[in-house]
Amino acid sequence: MSELNTMKAVRINGTGDYSVLEYGDYPIPVVGDNDILVKVMATSVSGWDIKYRRGDLFGKNGHALP
Repeated sequence: MSELNTMKAVRINGTGDYSVLEYGDYPIPVVGDNDILVKVMATSVSGWDIKYRRGDLFGKNGHALP
């Protein structure tokens, strides 16, 4: 993939320890007529994010990981 068409991202590939995180280059999402694309320069991880990834919250909030 061309660098102009990709972005760096970390994806969660299910529940578990840090090994379920996939870091890599992914296609930039296609923006529709009613969408906007926001460039994120930095972000953070909270305790809630870690609990969700581990599966501690699975089924408790009605959401599931792919």
